[in-house]
Amino acid sequence: MQEFSTRLLTLGTAGMRGVIGPGQTLAAASDFASAYATFTGGGRILVETDPRASSEMLRNAISSALSGGGCQVVDGGILTAGLMHFLILAGGYDGGILIPGA
Repeated sequence: MQEFSTRLLTLGTAGMRGVIGPGQTLAAASDFASAYATFTGGGRILVETDPRASSEMLRNAISSALSGGGCQVVDGGILTAGLMHFLILAGGYDGGILIPGA
């Protein structure tokens, strides 16, 4: 049986999930990134995406909010979650945001 959700935006341990437009807006993504910038103390943050068309506009909004919060944003391009976790640890980043289209 397939599960359906009527929620437009979900926040949890896996991050922020939602469909672009109805619940997942650029403003919501920016607010989330601003809070993350505060949480990390304005550290060095790796931002990565998947190849979907919506990823670029989300990356731009998130990167702007992180920069506005005092973070040094490093664009990791298109990478997998596993590689991102490795790069955060190996590269000495203070955190990371992955923009997937799961």
